[in-house]
Amino acid sequence: MELAYFLFHARANLNLDLLTHLGFRSNDWAAVYTLLGRLLDTAEALKEISLLPARGFVDELASNSGVSLDQLTSQHISFIPRPRASSTKSASVARLTSLDALTRAPFAQYHRKRLMAEVWKSLGSIVLAAADASPNDSKLAMSYVYRILARLHHSGAVSERVYKYTDPDKHQATPRPPGMHLLSVQILDILSNEAWIMHQAEVAAKAAAAGQDSPFLSLKPNLKELGHEIWLEFILWCCVEDGHIEEGIWLVEQMTTRRGEIAWKFKDWKALLQDPESLHRMKIDQEVTWHHDPGSAHVAPWRRKRAETPPVFHGLGRRVISMEIVSALLDNISNVIYLGLGSRGLRASSFIRHVSRLQSTITPIWRESNLLPTTKEINWLTVRVMESGGLDPKADPQMFDDFLRVTPCLVPPWSSDMCPVDEESLAQLHPSHLYDDTSAFTGLIEYNLRYYCSQRLLGGASNMFTMLQEVIDASKIRRIDEFFSASMEPSDENVLSEFQDDQPPLRFFESSIPHISNVTLAELLDLITICRAFSFGEWLLFSDDIDGPTVPATAYGDQALAPSILRFAAATKNHSLGESVITSLQSPLSLNTLRALCNYRIAMHQWDLVITLLRYMRDYRLMSWAHSNIAALGAEIIRLEKLPKKKNPGAETDLSQAKEILLRILTGEFHENPHTKRKPNYQHRVLLAFTLLFSRISSPSLREIAGHVYDDRLVPKSNHMYIPPAPFHVLLSAVVETQGSSAGQNLYKRFCVNLDPPTLRRIREGGVSHLYQSPERNRDKGDPHYDFQYHSHLRKKIVLPNPNTVRIIAREAVREYEQACAAENQAIGTALLNEKETAMETTTYHTVPAPQTDNHDLPNPLSSSVPGSDTATGPAARKAQVEAILFSCIKRFGSMGMSDREITREVGGLVYWKYQQAERERNKDTPDVKKRERRIRRRIEDVALPVSGRTQDPSSAS
Repeated sequence: MELAYFLFHARANLNLDLLTHLGFRSNDWAAVYTLLGRLLDTAEALKEISLLPARGFVDELASNSGVSLDQLTSQHISFIPRPRASSTKSASVARLTSLDALTRAPFAQYHRKRLMAEVWKSLGSIVLAAADASPNDSKLAMSYVYRILARLHHSGAVSERVYKYTDPDKHQATPRPPGMHLLSVQILDILSNEAWIMHQAEVAAKAAAAGQDSPFLSLKPNLKELGHEIWLEFILWCCVEDGHIEEGIWLVEQMTTRRGEIAWKFKDWKALLQDPESLHRMKIDQEVTWHHDPGSAHVAPWRRKRAETPPVFHGLGRRVISMEIVSALLDNISNVIYLGLGSRGLRASSFIRHVSRLQSTITPIWRESNLLPTTKEINWLTVRVMESGGLDPKADPQMFDDFLRVTPCLVPPWSSDMCPVDEESLAQLHPSHLYDDTSAFTGLIEYNLRYYCSQRLLGGASNMFTMLQEVIDASKIRRIDEFFSASMEPSDENVLSEFQDDQPPLRFFESSIPHISNVTLAELLDLITICRAFSFGEWLLFSDDIDGPTVPATAYGDQALAPSILRFAAATKNHSLGESVITSLQSPLSLNTLRALCNYRIAMHQWDLVITLLRYMRDYRLMSWAHSNIAALGAEIIRLEKLPKKKNPGAETDLSQAKEILLRILTGEFHENPHTKRKPNYQHRVLLAFTLLFSRISSPSLREIAGHVYDDRLVPKSNHMYIPPAPFHVLLSAVVETQGSSAGQNLYKRFCVNLDPPTLRRIREGGVSHLYQSPERNRDKGDPHYDFQYHSHLRKKIVLPNPNTVRIIAREAVREYEQACAAENQAIGTALLNEKETAMETTTYHTVPAPQTDNHDLPNPLSSSVPGSDTATGPAARKAQVEAILFSCIKRFGSMGMSDREITREVGGLVYWKYQQAERERNKDTPDVKKRERRIRRRIEDVALPVSGRTQDPSSAS
């Protein structure tokens, strides 16, 4: 195991294969063979341990009854055959009594797989190096590779499926080529001959040691030699069959890194499989490569003579590997993705990186193309990835976004509800259309857009929307090209039947993206509104593009979308948009629409209509206000307080009316109908939470109202209700706009939960939840997963924040930071100018003594203060204060799972770089970091020292 550990870390940290280096650089192939032999010895011993019988009741019943497991489980329970008497019955029962024994991890199997992974990697690396080496070195290296492969064959480590071949289905995702099947005889001949040579050498050595002659005659068979391409592909197929997908991908990546004359290429078998009979009739002993074009004149086959050595057979060509082996690795990569169990499995970021490289290897044209139509290979790969459970877009939409972007094959057919479809047209479809053409990717993009919106990630949502727009535009262009291509062929009447006049008219769409649902648009508009990305929202609603806006005016009456448009109109004070939505609505109005309409009236200062709506919801809908209505009133009061009274003569009247309505709500005038009131009183507890919040906000009006309603000291803290994040964001935005980012940060610290929940701490890349390990579970405290610190902190807060909560503070802090930087630059420029003028005045009078340094020091342009200002309120001090707030926001963004790309988008690249530099300086002197660096350095030196073969005389050591 230590040897496997050294091989792995040398390859990971030093990018060096130790056994390849030991063989080709040190020419110590005997040591290479010995080390590989030790790995195989341990792997074979672990295999015997892992194959020990450990059956449960069902396995025991199936084996003793003589029926298969399918037959056993398909019958009714009353027809289950009785198991025959077995001597191991008592042992099985004993094993059943211990749940730990039944659920114990198969460590022998894990360790064996790790050892075999290093064996296959080393063999593939040696073959790659042998292909680049001289003929003599290559022949010597391959002889040892043959010996190891022969031993693997003898031990059963090479699966028989490597040589298996069946006629491929034309709709099969990863058909297996017949190469290994047709070369199975030659492969086994070479491996058997190498094993026989080793046996001869051993017997001859024993005979020579006993003083006897060798019992064998010197006979060298003239076998057909196979090129490095065949053996490398053979190793890759063994990796696929044995589940070593990561090792196979590593070997393929090593091949793609070679350039120039030693570059490797990839070709498929499609042309060869057009005439499979010619492949079976081909005489391998007389050929150099497979015939790529059986119908054309090929190079004259080599005529074998007895004294000549047969030429090397290179398969598809020199340095050419079949494309099907790369497709097989890509098809099986979802089997090794991380699923939350321990540390085993491929991380989501590594998984996506491997998928991208394999796809670009299979189809290099993807590197030059933007968007392509969907294909069955990508469709099936996506289905397998989603079924594997390694990517959860609901928990981590960013990683699923990266997965959707690794392939351009996303363009759907322009069909759906846009063109009439009848049974006759469906019957004429080719089966490949059913497998290749799909609109599933547009649906996946839309779903991921909604997940971005639910997690309040504006940057990812905007990028996902742009991607969806590009895919739909590409589908439109493809449809237009098909139309004009068909119109250029007037002789073919069947092609134009779809565009004849007797067909029903096509459905007209006013939206640029008719595929997207109004629910998705509503969530996107809500995110845009609270993030104040008003330009993006106005483009969605009022775009003058040729294909119309994304949200057409005909959709204003949809009550799934209308509340979001009303909230956007209220935030932007767009009276015409709000009235257009209101006139488009039809009764009955949903409660969500009524509450959004109430917020719109509050923003427009239409106080009489606000009271009318509150009464209507109470008296006729048997419902009442929502959190958002109270938050909208509170935010409007905060803004009205800061308006200058001279420029806004009606602000004082609006403020008094808003305070009156809020007071009437808090006193319970607009509660639900008393006959339908729920127990316990939910609204009473909600008002208590808002009263506590109002009493802590720096607003005289809100504090006055809160003082008239409740005294929070007389109410137990356990009765407080949580306030949803969205209403809190409305209040927080008003506080930040009127009082600055520092007031917003104080409000955040006072009322928002500032600790990561236990469930969020266990989320890994891809949204997979990490399962608990034994040291993480404390059964002595009842619930083994209970986090006392988090729950104690949770009882002291009333808001569960999300990234949007931090974004509101960060947005204002960025604006203040830019102002502080501009003021600091201006102050520095003024100070430098004053210093220059003073220096010029000093040079005109040579007799003037130097200025005194006690009271007449010149201002330092790099100091934190400026002339005539207090040090605590200077530009540099203000910049440092805002910078600290931004650092705090960055830390919270990271704890909420936002990527570096999203954080940079929020705070800017310069601020984020400063934060990283500060964190690096703070952590570099940590004892744990220093200890870890020393441990890694020692391990690398221990690995590199025996490889380099350095020997140092103790006397020469300095």
